[in-house]
Amino acid sequence: MIRSAFFLCLALFFVSADAFTLRMGMRPGAGASRRQALQLPPLVLAASCFVPAASVAKGPKIYTTDGGVEFAVTKEGSGPPARAGDFVVVDFIGYKADGKVFDSSTTQGRKPVAFRMGQGQVIKGWEEVLERVNAGSEVQMRVPSALAFGEKGICVETPQGKDECLVLPGETVKYQLFVRQIAGAY
Repeated sequence: MIRSAFFLCLALFFVSADAFTLRMGMRPGAGASRRQALQLPPLVLAASCFVPAASVAKGPKIYTTDGGVEFAVTKEGSGPPARAGDFVVVDFIGYKADGKVFDSSTTQGRKPVAFRMGQGQVIKGWEEVLERVNAGSEVQMRVPSALAFGEKGICVETPQGKDECLVLPGETVKYQLFVRQIAGAY
C-alpha cells in the first residue's frame, strides 16, 4: 500500500512537471522540464502526494484496431457506426507528431469532409476507427504511418526544387474526429 502511494506521488510529481512546462510555453518532456519542476513551490509538490488515489480522474478507455490505430472515444454518439458504402460526414483536426496542426476542416471557411466508406477516399486509419464508433461521436486517434500517409508523407516540390513536407515520410499522425453524420448506403 505504501509502495503504491509512493509511485502515485511520483507520477503526480511528473504530471505536475509537465503541466508546469506547458504553462511556461514548453513541450512536456523537453530537456530541462524535470529540472524546472523542482522550482515548483514545495507545498504544491507535497500536496500532490496526499491526493487520494480514488480522486485521480481516469481518462477515456483507449482501444487499438487490428491495424494498430489507437483511439479513445471522448464523446459517445447515439447514431449507427459506419459500414462499407455508407456516406460519412466528419469534421477533423490533424496533428503532426510534434503536436502542430497540419490540416483542419474546422478553420474558418472550411467544410466537413464527406466520403463513402470503403472507397479509399480517406486514410485507412480513419476507416478502421469509423467502423467502430457511432454517428455523433468525438474521437481522438493516433494513426501509424502505414495507415496514414506512409513512406511518401505529404510532400511537394517547391519552385526552388526542394521538397517541402506537410507530413514527413513515415510520420505517425494524430487526429481529432467529430463524426457529424452517417447515412446508410441505398
